[in-house]
Amino acid sequence: MRYLLLLTTLLCAAPLMAQDPGSQRVEARVIAAAPGLVTIDRGHDAGLQPGDRVRVHPLGAASLEGRVELAGARDATVRLDDPAAEVDVGARAEAFVPADRFAQPGEAGPGGQVPAHPPWSRAPDEWSQAMPLLAKSKGQKPEERQTEWHGRFYTSVDGTLDRQDDGRRYLFARSGSDLRAENPFGRGGRLRIDFELNHRIDAVPAGSDEADTRLRLDRLSWSVGGDRHDPQRWEFGRFLHSEFPEFGVADGADYSLRVSPSSTLGASLGYLPELDSDYATGEDLQTSLYYAYTAGERGELRAGGGFQKTWHSGTADRDLFLAKLSWSPPTGFNLYSTAWLDLYGSEDTAKSSGAELTQLFSSAGWRFEGGDGFRLGYSRIRFPQLLRLQISEVTLAQLSDNQTDRVDLSGWKRIGSDLRLSARVDSWSDEDDSGGGGQVRADWRGPLFAGGNLGAALFTNQGQFSSVTGVRLDADWATGLGSWRVALESAQFTQQDFIGDQGDLLQHAFELTWDLYGASGWSCSSYLEQRFGDEIDSLTLGFFLQNRF
Repeated sequence: MRYLLLLTTLLCAAPLMAQDPGSQRVEARVIAAAPGLVTIDRGHDAGLQPGDRVRVHPLGAASLEGRVELAGARDATVRLDDPAAEVDVGARAEAFVPADRFAQPGEAGPGGQVPAHPPWSRAPDEWSQAMPLLAKSKGQKPEERQTEWHGRFYTSVDGTLDRQDDGRRYLFARSGSDLRAENPFGRGGRLRIDFELNHRIDAVPAGSDEADTRLRLDRLSWSVGGDRHDPQRWEFGRFLHSEFPEFGVADGADYSLRVSPSSTLGASLGYLPELDSDYATGEDLQTSLYYAYTAGERGELRAGGGFQKTWHSGTADRDLFLAKLSWSPPTGFNLYSTAWLDLYGSEDTAKSSGAELTQLFSSAGWRFEGGDGFRLGYSRIRFPQLLRLQISEVTLAQLSDNQTDRVDLSGWKRIGSDLRLSARVDSWSDEDDSGGGGQVRADWRGPLFAGGNLGAALFTNQGQFSSVTGVRLDADWATGLGSWRVALESAQFTQQDFIGDQGDLLQHAFELTWDLYGASGWSCSSYLEQRFGDEIDSLTLGFFLQNRF
């Protein structure tokens, strides 16, 4: 393992010597999050476009990389390279936008060169003297275009040595691809293939080692229509619902009809794969109906609602209503809200008959012209009573009573051109207890390295069984051989009502990350994490190698 960083450097050096051209960093904040996916509060107005690289900095964790998948006027959806990564709302993010994009036509960019117009993708239509000069160009239909493949291949390895546990070693490796093809069969449409191979080793000294290898197919679907030539859209195979991803992945078919420029109706039918490592299917049948509405020149207002009905092994199971709203007007205000409403009957013994709000995620914020802003968020989570995904450890009383509510407020302000202050407070409560926490942070631009960042944060959190208070220092900077990030964190953990020497623990973490991005689509990341202190002594090394095309 000690040679892992050196090996990663050698693997990446050959394809990655060419760096991306000059880019401009756009600061942002995470305003909505799901595993492997985040929404940031910057979009087209800030120069972002699909494919732009984004770096997210979660508190107390290594930075995460991703790419803009969908850009609106004031927000952008970012798909993280790690599909299992989770980020808290309010986390700091940075988007890297090519500097030449900010140059006006005919103006020189920061490098002194005038951006050239890209070559035309097709020859102009025939024109004669009898035709008007501004005659409309005939667009190509999907089936008339050449087949184009886009996507990425990636591989990563993470290894941990736990010296506190007599040298226990843990290794997790994964490789996979996410491929998309336009007009794959010469009949139009789009093909999506997403799979991953995981290998896990848990080596226990003086015990039995465990090893496991699994191949998981996350997506395999073909969609047709849904463009300017066809208001109807069909998707077949294993897919994530396009308009309402909250309904989950399904094995079956999805149909939608654009009834107007702003309104879409749709329905789906298929099986829901089990949410485990095997992704087995065939036990849970679902059908859904939904409506989506979009308004504004750049889709500033999005709203919709849907209903999903499921059956587990032939027995009626869940009746779920879903509603969501997204509003990002040009004023700087933004609002996001998604609500899950479950409908129960007399057969649901842990719930009262009628409707129950099982999940609610809402946030509202404001970004001022100078970049300052604030955000207020609220969430509620309750356990729904389902035949699917039954958990034997959850009792009927817990299903009936368990509820977690959380309120958080965050704000950030720029002091001059180089200093930025931010703060966050949150409060939570459940059926038994309550708590909360917060953080204050300062970021300085360029105190150590030109274009770099130096940050310092104080944080605290009160949980039901433990509390933590700590400090974190970090710095990041770019060089001709990649970007570097180093961080040091110290935290005091207190176990509530704990009898013994482990009631108070002082623990530390040191992190070092190196990222390299190539103009050819290759990227590489390596990191080292050393955790030490009371009752902890572990070393983790890892790398991530990826090629986008």
